[in-house]
Amino acid sequence: MGHAFDELAGQIPIAGLNSELRQLYNTLNTGQERTTRLTGPQHRGYGDRDVPRELMAEAIRAYLVNPNYIKTVAPKTAARIRQYVNNNPRINQAIQFNSGGAVPFGPLLIPVDQDPLDDDSR
Repeated sequence: MGHAFDELAGQIPIAGLNSELRQLYNTLNTGQERTTRLTGPQHRGYGDRDVPRELMAEAIRAYLVNPNYIKTVAPKTAARIRQYVNNNPRINQAIQFNSGGAVPFGPLLIPVDQDPLDDDSR
């Protein structure tokens, strides 16, 4: 899904996001938060030309799975994703990335921290 949204948004620029994107990629793919000796797409067999798109696709995936996490650890990246997805008429009717609070779900507002399908949250 990350690659699809990135392509539909016109390939979201990564300029100025390198540090956030690389740390995010490392954490998502190794389970270890660190700032040095980062595992990147190039370590997983991606060529130099594909690295930027893979970094952004992973960031979009993180936003889809856990919006609060990416807004906390990579706020500039989260803002860039919102800017390019939410303002793009090709995809903003299907998805919106929100900056906080609650996310629209049909006629209801569901708090971001609550899984509507989780019986324990009721």
